[in-house]
Amino acid sequence: MKSLFWKYLTVTVSLLLVSFGMFGAVFLWQTYSLTVESTKRQMESDAQSIASLTMTALFSNSDVVRKVYTEAVNQIFSSGSNIIICDADGMLLYYIDSDGISEGVLEFIDASAISVLKDTGGFYAIGNFNGKFSRIYYTCGVPLKNPAGEMVYGLFLSSPASVTFEAVEDLQRTFLLTGAFILFIAIIVSYFVAQSMSRPLKNMITVTRSYARGDFTPQVPENRDDEIGELAHAINQMSASLNKLEELRSSFIANVSHELKTPMTTITGFIDGILDGTIPPERQEEYLRRISADTRRLSRLVIRMLQASRIQSGQMQIHRSRFDLCETVRQTVLGFEQTLREKNIDVQIEFESDEMYVMADPDSLVQVVFNLTDNACKFTHEGGTLAISVVREGPKVVTTIANTGGIDPATLPYIFDRFYKADTSRGNDKNGAGLGLFLVKSILKMHGEDITAVSENGLAKFIFTLPAVD
Repeated sequence: MKSLFWKYLTVTVSLLLVSFGMFGAVFLWQTYSLTVESTKRQMESDAQSIASLTMTALFSNSDVVRKVYTEAVNQIFSSGSNIIICDADGMLLYYIDSDGISEGVLEFIDASAISVLKDTGGFYAIGNFNGKFSRIYYTCGVPLKNPAGEMVYGLFLSSPASVTFEAVEDLQRTFLLTGAFILFIAIIVSYFVAQSMSRPLKNMITVTRSYARGDFTPQVPENRDDEIGELAHAINQMSASLNKLEELRSSFIANVSHELKTPMTTITGFIDGILDGTIPPERQEEYLRRISADTRRLSRLVIRMLQASRIQSGQMQIHRSRFDLCETVRQTVLGFEQTLREKNIDVQIEFESDEMYVMADPDSLVQVVFNLTDNACKFTHEGGTLAISVVREGPKVVTTIANTGGIDPATLPYIFDRFYKADTSRGNDKNGAGLGLFLVKSILKMHGEDITAVSENGLAKFIFTLPAVD
């Protein structure tokens, strides 16, 4: 398997090479084109100047004019250029180069060059001028016309292309050397950038493998502020969550073991006592009631565990309908009458109106109100207060269930977590496995609503909303 480091480095270097090659090709072609165009304009200018002097020199017998003409021509030849002068039919009359002026050369200029010169008033070509030169030349032609505007002579100025090619080659060499150096630096930088990107990913792989083995203690360094840093932070958060879940799982196993072991031992002991006659007949009804209470407790535990499993697997569905939330609260509180009397809890119920209708799943909401009331009764001390209010706030019906005693601020972030029990000693909460509030939050979440828990002024408050209907 090819590592991300080599993949990134290969792609980056390939992009650099392709980009450099394309840029270099365009740059060199543009440079060559501009150089040729510049040479063409310069030769056209020189040819026009030489043509003007040539017309004057051809029709003048003045030595001064010929001297000026010769000096001008010599300046042109300093670059290795030459001049060809022919008549209108292409017969070569004069050939002028660094060796001097040759006359009477019985040769003809290519007919196509003469034709272009007559038709367009100019000529330009790159090559050996149809065999006239042994090397590549730039050739520029201009017509020499009489006062009537008729072409009587043709002048061709030729300059060796090697000078231009050498300049372009020097530029290419400079570009390639500079580009190779820049490309080398870019590859080195890409190498270290790829290392900096792959190194934290390798650390993450090592850490996640530890998580797969069940060890959630390793942490990923969060020393970056980019996406990799965010990923490291997310992995560390996942580690914390997994640690918490592992603690809750262990706690759940211990809780379930305790919840199952204690009533089962009690039930077994009572039944054995009845069967072997240890418990006298007159007291058997009392112990049968205890057996019944423990059996119902086990049943509630199993039902809550099944509900939690159904919610997590997505098997639980809600069926919304219109019902009176106030009546649901009344019936639920009446079900806790015995507990409220035994603990001498003062009940305060406040309804904005006698009937307040909401759109929700009635059976699920009975479970929500029951779990919250049960939780409040368990954690309210002798002589405490249970307060329930249902009020309308805009499109929502807000229900608040509060009890005296408050909540430890350290437990608030985890109070709705699955298997979490605020009283780890089980001193006050002996009848649960930490699923009641988890089920409450899950059911309300399925309704698109939420619940919050606050602790203020010695009161623990659970507040949730439901959509109101008239």
